[in-house]
Amino acid sequence: MSGDFLHACPVCGGSGALATPMGTRLKEVRDKLDMTQEQFARSLGMSRPSLANIEAGRQDVPTHFLVAVNRLYGISVNWLLGLPEASEATP
Repeated sequence: MSGDFLHACPVCGGSGALATPMGTRLKEVRDKLDMTQEQFARSLGMSRPSLANIEAGRQDVPTHFLVAVNRLYGISVNWLLGLPEASEATP
């Protein structure tokens, strides 16, 4: 059943992975903040290897991580996920 869901998934196209460039966007944020992976990961309460895996798309992003990036750095969770901002979303 999960295979059928993935095949029909408009987000991942059946690959099981998010098609959004979240890892690229996180690295972009980190670079703009002029932080190393170690510094950025520590500021978010996670390990550097976990951040590296998230940036490379090898690890799912925990919700608390998205909330921390938003609260600490003012980065839109929708932007990180590649989703339209609330004002752009259609009901």
